Amino acid sequence: MNMGRKRVWYATAGLLLGIYLLVSILTEKGPVLTAFSDILRFLLPLAAIFTLGRHLTATRGREKAFWALMTAGVALWFVPQIWRLWYEVLAKVSRPESSVTHVVLFLHVIPFMAALALRPHYRQNERKLYLDFLDTGMLLLWWIYLYMFMIMAWQLRALAVPQLSNLYFGVLYFMQNIVLAIGAGILFFRAARAWKSIYGSIFLSAIIYAFGTPLLDLQVFHSSYHTRGISDVAIVAAMVFFVGIGLQETAPAPSISVQESVMSGYSIWQGRLAMLALISMPCMALGVIYFSRAPYPVTLFRSKVSLGAIIVLSLLITLKQMLLNRELARLLQQSQETISKEKHLQDHLVSSEKMAALGQLVAGAAHEINNPLTAILGYSDLLEEDIALREETRSLVQKIGQQARRTKRLVENLLNFAQQTPAEKTSVHINALLNNAVQLREPDLSGKKIKLKVKLEPDLPRIHGDSNQLLQVFLHVMNNAVDALQEVGGGVLTITTQSQGNWVTILLSDTGPGIREPQKIFDPFYTTKPVGKGTGLGLSACYGIVQDHGGEIKCENNPNGGATFVVKLPAEVQPAGPPPSSAAPAAQ
Repeated sequence: MNMGRKRVWYATAGLLLGIYLLVSILTEKGPVLTAFSDILRFLLPLAAIFTLGRHLTATRGREKAFWALMTAGVALWFVPQIWRLWYEVLAKVSRPESSVTHVVLFLHVIPFMAALALRPHYRQNERKLYLDFLDTGMLLLWWIYLYMFMIMAWQLRALAVPQLSNLYFGVLYFMQNIVLAIGAGILFFRAARAWKSIYGSIFLSAIIYAFGTPLLDLQVFHSSYHTRGISDVAIVAAMVFFVGIGLQETAPAPSISVQESVMSGYSIWQGRLAMLALISMPCMALGVIYFSRAPYPVTLFRSKVSLGAIIVLSLLITLKQMLLNRELARLLQQSQETISKEKHLQDHLVSSEKMAALGQLVAGAAHEINNPLTAILGYSDLLEEDIALREETRSLVQKIGQQARRTKRLVENLLNFAQQTPAEKTSVHINALLNNAVQLREPDLSGKKIKLKVKLEPDLPRIHGDSNQLLQVFLHVMNNAVDALQEVGGGVLTITTQSQGNWVTILLSDTGPGIREPQKIFDPFYTTKPVGKGTGLGLSACYGIVQDHGGEIKCENNPNGGATFVVKLPAEVQPAGPPPSSAAPAAQ
């Protein structure tokens, strides 16, 4: 219902209340006035049930639970009105006093408290709803315990004292409505828009009802009650507000990510109140045992009720603690995973920065070296063509040319490492490329007690890359594995390929001694080989090549010894073609 229709309702309700007050003042008490009042107090809660219940089909989660509890509270409020209507209007007899109506009236405020405790206007994770229900359930059980402790204890058959039970009921019922009004008032200042109007209506209804019911009880106590006066008008006004609450429309609170913790936005005060409720029970029981002058049956009943309530609330707190421990364990695991991912990302960024800086340095140095090398090669070629040179001098010139060409190839490799030379990427079949690498490396393994095992997936997708650069990567990783196996006197090098979604994965695993610091293995100039045998640039170059192909390479130690290099490259979109005819070496 829009704002205009809501205003029409409140204007009509205000006019109705004015007429009701005027009729109750001007009309003498009698069956007509009683019937008018009872029918009105019957129809208003019934209308509130329908207006509140209509939200159940259009909401979900926390807001749905709010409207369900509000509807349940009004439904309990509706039951005593049926009792009044039956006796005073249909049967036309004096309505008898009944403890059942007191119980129902007392219980009907409890769902309203539970609805406010859910705070449906607040941006919260729906996964923590069970924690809110546990805390709310403990508080509501505490109110039921208070009813049994203060009122039901005086309704024992052997010791029925209606005066005391009615007095305690009035006091406790007044406290209930005041607590409801305070809760609604607090939420009124914290909410916005439609929810502010809803909480405001609950606050006004609870305040009016809280001060209207004591006046009615006072009239009943003095045997002067009849259907007229300010007490009945207050009760009818409270019912009018609940009909208006159901007519209002609300915007759902913005949802949060399911990844957010259950602990986020958790209501601390609600849990603390539940703990205070549990602590108050043994205190009240001890107070009754040592300081109360009530008859023995009352004291015994209160002790039993306190013991039973303590057991129930202790079980609920135990369940809550188990759920919290499980959630804290999940949060700890998630935090550890996040820290691990951040550390890996940080290492990756640091390595990338080092590679970028080194690449710029190498590129500049290589270009500077290339110019004199070109001159040296040119002059050596001219000298070699001179027919007047002696044979000994010609031999020296040829050696100069050879060393200059060797230096030039080194410079070209450095430029490739710095990614200054663009790669010529084509469609590459990884299985064929690995077969070629194995055939190139296999002759050197004879007599070294090193076995090669090749496990290639037959329908492996192709990748888009530079076959020469990728062959350089595989040969270098295989050379490192062979060097590691030689340190332990031999072993097995296993090469495996597999398709994982849109990725082609190559595993090169050895049974050697493993790697001392796997996280540093791709750092430039990091090497574990003796001085003069390794420069520490090989795996750094492999890392740069794989990164240039849009893939990733990592190294990890095996649980049973040895190390595994994992190379992941993006597969081509088109279906894989048949691999080139290249016989794979037999597994030795």
